[in-house]
Amino acid sequence: MWSCQLHRKMNIALLALAIASAPWFSLLFLQADVLAQTSQALHKGLFLVANPELPDPNFRKSVVLICEYGSAGAIGLVLNKPTEIPLSKVLPSIPDIQKNRQTLFIGGPVQPKGLLMLFRFPTRVENTRPVMEGVYWGGNQKMVASMVLHPKPHEQFHIYAGYAGWAHGQLEAEVAGGAWKTLPADTASIFEKDPETLWNNLFDRHTDSHRFISFPAQEFP
Repeated sequence: MWSCQLHRKMNIALLALAIASAPWFSLLFLQADVLAQTSQALHKGLFLVANPELPDPNFRKSVVLICEYGSAGAIGLVLNKPTEIPLSKVLPSIPDIQKNRQTLFIGGPVQPKGLLMLFRFPTRVENTRPVMEGVYWGGNQKMVASMVLHPKPHEQFHIYAGYAGWAHGQLEAEVAGGAWKTLPADTASIFEKDPETLWNNLFDRHTDSHRFISFPAQEFP
């Protein structure tokens, strides 16, 4: 009896050792560690700069601002996809909106018919949520109307159709896999820089030893 139990325990120990020594087992621990480190590094107020080989057309050469980040997932706005649609067609009820030369931005593929607003204020105002120092999102048409009628040098806004969204763990996996490069966000890039050159400028901002991975070709709906 004792000999059988000892033999069984030895077999279990050898099996555990074999599993722990397997390359895929080590890879699982490595992947888990990378995901944990990525999760700690992500937060709202970061830029996500797309891998140039990212095949998803919704995010080709995109720059995304993370506006919310937590255990439920992440929400962001694509900053460099302006349309030719004037704001006067989006918010025609706002007086003098036609004087504002801004156009509508495509904020992401989620709820593309919904509008989201990003503001630049010295301090937080009512009905907004902070993204980073001086940048808030939320608001309402009344706030936009006030900024159009009474413009101030340090107050700006952009309006986006739709947003980008990630479920719990999804963004962490994409960043760990090389789909995105993360950079600290800055207000000038959001509100002052040319959207057409924003991806190139941010992609080249920091040069380091890290390289993007290549993605296999695949179809996206």
